[in-house]
Amino acid sequence: MSSATYQSVIVPVFAGKLTTPNFTNINVPNGLMGVNLAGNGLGIIALIGRDLLGSAVLTYHGMDGLFSISI
Repeated sequence: MSSATYQSVIVPVFAGKLTTPNFTNINVPNGLMGVNLAGNGLGIIALIGRDLLGSAVLTYHGMDGLFSISI
């Protein structure tokens, strides 16, 4: 994978789907990449990358602090 620093990094890839509460399940045909987010101090458990966001529409309503993603 390519990281935010544009460095190529080898990571494990797992078959699976993205599931979130109140959101449609999303099949990920190219697999889910495993990254170590333990100890990040921010409580982040997953990142959604450009591979999914590239086909999505993100709507952010800043006044309410709400967002929605349509894929």
